[in-house]
Order: sequence, then structure tokens, then C-alpha cells
Amino acid sequence: MKNGSGAGELVPPEVCLLAEGRTETPKKRHKPEKIVAKLRQVDMLVSQGQSVADAIRSIGVTEVND
Repeated sequence: MKNGSGAGELVPPEVCLLAEGRTETPKKRHKPEKIVAKLRQVDMLVSQGQSVADAIRSIGVTEVND
């Protein structure tokens, strides 16, 4: 895809997606190792007496929004 200047430069994928009518940039995917580490951290906090909700908040994970 070329930009408007006709110089033949490549356009970043985010711009192409936005040009096709999408309003969001692609979502980042977390690596399985990072997910497992976060789950272990939550498990440790819960075993120390924190509620699951508090443990999840404390590691910086937010509720899924569809």
C-alpha cells in the first residue's frame, strides 16, 4: 500500500487497519510464561489471605472488556 505522496513507502499495519474502518490498534498478546508467572503470584497472594479480586488488582491485571 502506498501513501498519498506516491513515493512508494510502506505504511505501518496500524494505519492500514484504521484506513479499513477499524478504530482500534491490534491488541497485544501476552506470552504464556508471563501469564503463568502472574497466576503464580496471584496464588501466593491468595494463600497469604488476600481476596482473589485484591490479588488480581495488586498485580496490575484488569477485568476483561469485550
